Amino acid sequence: MAASRGRVLVVDDNELNLRVLSDMLERSGYGIMPAIRPEIALQALEEAIPDVVLLDVMMPEMDGYELCRRIHDYPGMQRVPVLFVSAAADSESVLRGFEAGAVDFITKPFQFQEVLARVRTHMELHQTRQRLAHSEKMAAIGQLAAGTAHEINNPLAYVMSNLSMLNAYGMQMRDAVTKAFDLLAEYGRKADPDGWEDRVRTIRKEHDLEYIGDDFRPLVDNMRDGLKRVAEIVRGLRDFAHPSNTKKTEVDLSDEAERALELAHSELKYVSEVKKELAPLTKVMAVPSQIDQVLVSILVNAAQALEDRQDGEIVVRSGEDDDGVFVEVRDNGPGMDRSTVDRVFDPFFTTKDVGKGTGMGLAIAHGIVDDHFGRLDVTSEPETGTVFRVFLPKATKNFPAE
Repeated sequence: MAASRGRVLVVDDNELNLRVLSDMLERSGYGIMPAIRPEIALQALEEAIPDVVLLDVMMPEMDGYELCRRIHDYPGMQRVPVLFVSAAADSESVLRGFEAGAVDFITKPFQFQEVLARVRTHMELHQTRQRLAHSEKMAAIGQLAAGTAHEINNPLAYVMSNLSMLNAYGMQMRDAVTKAFDLLAEYGRKADPDGWEDRVRTIRKEHDLEYIGDDFRPLVDNMRDGLKRVAEIVRGLRDFAHPSNTKKTEVDLSDEAERALELAHSELKYVSEVKKELAPLTKVMAVPSQIDQVLVSILVNAAQALEDRQDGEIVVRSGEDDDGVFVEVRDNGPGMDRSTVDRVFDPFFTTKDVGKGTGMGLAIAHGIVDDHFGRLDVTSEPETGTVFRVFLPKATKNFPAE
């Protein structure tokens, strides 16, 4: 499954127009959701949310104006741009289109390059708005995370320190009580050979002294494990709010992918097959340890998604274009639906079982890539698999070394 430039929902009741538009956009790298009738278009929204909609106006069952309104009423579609494609180019038709919620109007017969240019423009605007909204949300959460981490960290350190002392005191008390009862039993046997030892045994049993002595250390250990997990969450919050500001240097993203594969070996060794399609790339400005952290987080997530598969496969691929370089991690796991994909970079969001993840790994990874002026994209389909792509601008177009 290759990552596409974005999804386009194409709705046209003319089969030839639908096929021509769909083929043209697919050849240009877009994922296509074709619909020859309005009800098919609405059903398609149950499976995936497109990034742009191309919509015919004149259709017999429901005209494009009504369908546009219904599309924008669908959850998650309020801000998705709709472009009308119609032979009706008079001012009244165009005005009705804008009133229905369209952002552009393409006249039939259309020119391929014009359609591509308009789709590309509105796709980029939509994706930029999404990234800005996500960045604003992350900034707000970052401020909250910094304050929360600070508020939790001090009492947490206090409790951890006292818990260690409690454990030491408890062990001393257990040993002292045991010795005391042993002495009582010894003196009691001399004073009352027939009944004293039974009375001591009864007292120990009534107060569950053996059970308490055996269970005290495991209870403390369980509390310590719980506090360690809280500490991990606090560290994640701190890293999310204030990522390390280490010196940037020129790196080859393929080399970092190789290093990440080595670091994640303990998780990847259970995957049936790990394929590498890596080649030397133009160097980019980056913090090597942070990029390694991003790639390891993605690799571990991919490995964990394949835990129950005998035919699990991960493909790590690198490449570049005029603007930048990328590393993709593709798995053939269960995939994710659109609602999960939309939340995958949110702090504390996780699909793992309780206790198996903090939900911070991908949120931190997204923040790191943003700090490198790059993009961390994800595409996924249920029962097909998932692709994460780390894209960084080339060094000549990036920021200077610090």
